[in-house]
Amino acid sequence: MADEDDLRAPIERLIRDENLGKTGGAHEARKILDDDFLGITRATGREQEREEYLEEVAAADDTSQKDDKNKWRWLDIADPATAPDLVEPGSKGRRKRTKLKVVGDAAVVRAVVSTRVPGTTDQVEGRYRNTFTLIRRPSGWRVVAWQVTELPG
Repeated sequence: MADEDDLRAPIERLIRDENLGKTGGAHEARKILDDDFLGITRATGREQEREEYLEEVAAADDTSQKDDKNKWRWLDIADPATAPDLVEPGSKGRRKRTKLKVVGDAAVVRAVVSTRVPGTTDQVEGRYRNTFTLIRRPSGWRVVAWQVTELPG
């Protein structure tokens, strides 16, 4: 049975790749999204298939720049030991209803991604429930579907 580290790692990598942006971020994200990726449904309702999503990541500026096209993201399930760059400042860890669940060769990860106000180091702009569906492949866990819902307040 997979442990939480096995499930958390590809999600950390994917969020880090979004933060990285540019071609490097898209290249790495391509390794995490399964070839059979069904798509991402954004909080706005906009849907993107694999290539459209990767093109958007590649077009985003590095988040070290002051750019609201690519806001820095924090991940509530990020491990401070392996992904300190994804831990929200002042965070107390996982948010309520965050879960990682394996069912055979499939898994669901419910996490919260927070976005930072551009030009700041710790101001939260928004929080979003992200639900990832993963499938176990010989090469490891791969994301096959992704849903984003804005959280209130």
